[in-house]
Amino acid sequence: MKSLFWMFVTALMLSSCSQFGVKTTIVVKNPTALDRPDEPVIVSRERLASLTGKPIPEDKIPVLKDEVNQLLPSQADDLDKDGKWDELFFLVDLAPDSEKKINVSFVKKGNIPGYTQRSNVRFAAMDSLYTEIDHARRLKSMDSPSTQKVFQMEGPAWENDNVAFRNYYDARNGMDIFGKRTKNMVLDSVGLTPHSYHKLAGWGMDILKVGNSLGAGAIALKKGGHLYRIDLPEEGTYKLIVDGPLRSIFELGFKNLMIEGNNYNIIHRISIWGGTHFYKIEVFLWALQVMRH
Repeated sequence: MKSLFWMFVTALMLSSCSQFGVKTTIVVKNPTALDRPDEPVIVSRERLASLTGKPIPEDKIPVLKDEVNQLLPSQADDLDKDGKWDELFFLVDLAPDSEKKINVSFVKKGNIPGYTQRSNVRFAAMDSLYTEIDHARRLKSMDSPSTQKVFQMEGPAWENDNVAFRNYYDARNGMDIFGKRTKNMVLDSVGLTPHSYHKLAGWGMDILKVGNSLGAGAIALKKGGHLYRIDLPEEGTYKLIVDGPLRSIFELGFKNLMIEGNNYNIIHRISIWGGTHFYKIEVFLWALQVMRH
């Protein structure tokens, strides 16, 4: 697995003018002996503002070009939903022991170039319109027939240009893998007919028999020598954070999960970006005090 921690990002302030007043160059270095295609790079809004020497206007979005003036796809993500982007995210190809200079300019939101979609999140209701959802409560059911009636693909699914995954959005809370035969984003149309993803199609198919296991990345809590599936909280939630074109992020929440007399709140954050064969998870856990009489 590639690690973001090997990457070094510096910046040079150039005196030439641009729409934003200053042209900024980000220098990304690969100090390792490894070829690093589609290396993810994150630059915070605060860091980028410190490089430009002035606050970034709220209506401005960064646009990147490489050393030969070709557009480098990127996205500016509003992670806290306050209407202002927080992180600049982009992918860059780096040869061993090399560096690349990336020029940053700023445009109004309506002038952002269109980029090829390399990540996608799909969570939709099984209604007549397959309505996409950005918030939903987790079901208490524990079987596919019940969950299939409510959600497309039985829950949220996420993909990039290499692979796709899904979560059983019920008490099972398992993770499944879809093998893909195309670089295109396909999940918007998968699962519209029940069980269609269990048979090999042009786009691929379900390739993991999850059964009663955790599957490909579901979480559990180990306590007192026992492993407890994160399954039946008082309330389970879904929250979409970012949806492409290069990176997609969402959160699975578990409120008031009781394990061995202790109460927990858990956030399971899932991220996927183009070029990988995996997804990233971050887990945040709060142990709540339980009043005993």
